[in-house]
Amino acid sequence: MEAISDPFVHNLWGSSECDWAFLPAVGSSGGILSIWNKVKATLVFTFMGEDSVERRGFRDNWSGAQSTEMVAFDGFLNNLELVDMPLIGRTFTWFHPNGVTMGRLDRVLISPSWFDMWGAPNAWVLARDVADHCPIVLKYSSFDWGPKPFRLNNFWEHNSDFKGVIKEAWESIEITGWMGFILKERLKVLKGVIKEWKKTKFGKVEEEESRLLNDILVLDLRSESLGLVEAEVGERKVLFEKLWNILKSIDAMTFQRSRSRWLKEGDSNTKYFHNCIKARHRRNRVVALRTTTGWVEGPVGVRGAVVSYFRDHFDNEDWHRPTLDGITFPCLSLANADLLTASFTMEEISEVVKGCDGSKSPGPDGFNFAFIKEFWEIMKHDVRIMFDQFHGNACLPKSLLSYFITLIPKVHSPQALGDFRPISLLGCLYKMIAKVLATRLALVIGDLIPKTQSAFLKGRQLVEGVVVVNEVIDFAKKAGKKCLIFKVDFEKAYDSVDWSFLDYMLGRFGFNVKWRAWMKACICSGSMSVLVNGSPTEEISIKRGLKQGDSLAPLLFLIVAEGLGALMREAVQKGYFKPFLVGRGRLPVSILQYADDTLCIGEATVENLWTLKAVLRGFELVSGLKVNFWKSCLVGVNVSHDFLHMASTFLNCRIGRIPFIYLGLPVGANPHRYATWVPMMDAIKRRLGVWGNKYISLGGRIVLINAVLSAIPIFYLSYMKMPVKVWKEVGPSVGELEFVSKMAMEITHRRGGGMEECGGSKIWGGSVG
Repeated sequence: MEAISDPFVHNLWGSSECDWAFLPAVGSSGGILSIWNKVKATLVFTFMGEDSVERRGFRDNWSGAQSTEMVAFDGFLNNLELVDMPLIGRTFTWFHPNGVTMGRLDRVLISPSWFDMWGAPNAWVLARDVADHCPIVLKYSSFDWGPKPFRLNNFWEHNSDFKGVIKEAWESIEITGWMGFILKERLKVLKGVIKEWKKTKFGKVEEEESRLLNDILVLDLRSESLGLVEAEVGERKVLFEKLWNILKSIDAMTFQRSRSRWLKEGDSNTKYFHNCIKARHRRNRVVALRTTTGWVEGPVGVRGAVVSYFRDHFDNEDWHRPTLDGITFPCLSLANADLLTASFTMEEISEVVKGCDGSKSPGPDGFNFAFIKEFWEIMKHDVRIMFDQFHGNACLPKSLLSYFITLIPKVHSPQALGDFRPISLLGCLYKMIAKVLATRLALVIGDLIPKTQSAFLKGRQLVEGVVVVNEVIDFAKKAGKKCLIFKVDFEKAYDSVDWSFLDYMLGRFGFNVKWRAWMKACICSGSMSVLVNGSPTEEISIKRGLKQGDSLAPLLFLIVAEGLGALMREAVQKGYFKPFLVGRGRLPVSILQYADDTLCIGEATVENLWTLKAVLRGFELVSGLKVNFWKSCLVGVNVSHDFLHMASTFLNCRIGRIPFIYLGLPVGANPHRYATWVPMMDAIKRRLGVWGNKYISLGGRIVLINAVLSAIPIFYLSYMKMPVKVWKEVGPSVGELEFVSKMAMEITHRRGGGMEECGGSKIWGGSVG
């Protein structure tokens, strides 16, 4: 027998209340059919083997589109709730004899119940011999990665005793010194107080829940047989109130740990939040790392590799860098300079605290802004003194500048530390200072940064640069003019900023001595620890870079990046670089920037190549930022292949082609072609196809649909018109709520685009043509 059907199994079992698994016969070996009562038993399984379908493409000239087989395979994984385990040891498992094409055809798929029963294994890819496939072995490792830092749970604040405990402890702590130091030490003492209080109130939550359920059951049974007297009715109400508070606390804790950003806390989505926590733990777990000397695993090896990597990464050579003297920069007005360094007011501090997200991950102090907001009345006087002292002496205690780094994977199967994105987790006191300063800086920086930079500034949009480069390509094609576009890739841009260059640029822009001293206090000092599977490493001193997660970092990076913009403009002005001239007005376009995402645009000449390389190398020397030429890309319009080959060899970069991706959007693509929209459709399907979404409540699914519709297609629709064929495919895929999709279709066809109110929810219609 080669195939089994549901009706056949149900007839054998005698009812449909069963699950089954069938292993067909191979040769003379007989097949096996297993049937079980699905109410009493659950299948826990893992798949290991070769798939004829590649989920995420080969290392080859792949278009990025998903085939029908890929979509079907993804659907298979989602329907069975299977987890595709990341690989350790290798990125690909299959290699074509041509030596160019490779893919990940072999994988390990595990059901969630497997994790619940046996935990998370590791899939190691071993070396192959003469075969074209690599073997995979499933291994378990149980390590103690060290103690976890204290983190405040928001639901504790709902306890009636918590506020009294905090107020009493706060007022009883007597410490002398700078107010920043005093506040830091008070929070440190509060940690111990809260830990002891937590043991008393929440040390045995599960036991308390079980006891309350049992007591309620006893009273329910008594009410059924004998009835309850008035005192017992009141007792049952009290028990229900205590049980309800415990359940709400558990749900709130689960929501906070889930890190859900688009779905709000609610008792209907608890299972979804649990699955978010499990998925995040699996995704962020660091079991082993590839280093320059080979693979390391286990707490000692991994932690040692992490410390060594980041100590070298944030080290800085002490040498005298060249400057940009002679290059013209705009200057901050005296009025704006005085505005930046004016005395801090309680209103601006309170406004910043009010606007902070209370569920963000805390730094080393363990306190988030939900705690700060709750106890702002008892803290604000001391916080105001801290700000006043900082205004006068431009000094912050070293402990206030300590922070954690958490590692977020950038790829599905991270192998080395370069595959992770380091995100800073800052202490709440430093965050207050940084946010107040960033709010002030945002008011004046727009006058200093030219329109060619479109990142982080009020009134400027990400899509502006994409529209400009599209116009350049379109005009070059129509006019038959030769154009070169160099897409610059910076290596770890934020982490590589030289502090002396940042201070130099602040001076060139006209920032006064006090502001520059504040920036030195906030940016140019401190230490960090890396969280490895939740446990911090030893402290690492930093000597360069901007902290990703710091409110000041994006705006300060614009000041640093303007060094490159000014160099390019100087080269154009002196005739060393020929920009590309667009339109009848011959508008010159030489550089477009979105933070560190940079396009250099000019005529296809050898002189431009020499100037471009000199400008980029010069910017490396003055700023500390390093250009990854071998990851950068050169695109030509109406340029011969021989010239492109020569140019790419000279710049040591790759040759790109139109269309290409810039800021996540297709540049030079034909909006009428179906293939242009495939990446967007795949992104929507992936986001809506995550198996965990089936656990979201009805209201949560509407929120999910709105979040996806407003986040993924909006940039496409802002400058391209969506074909009807694409919308017809996207519409039904947006959600299991069919009525929402139909309403969106009706609004789109009737109004031609825009955001319309629909049954209490906003639906993005876009443009359809």
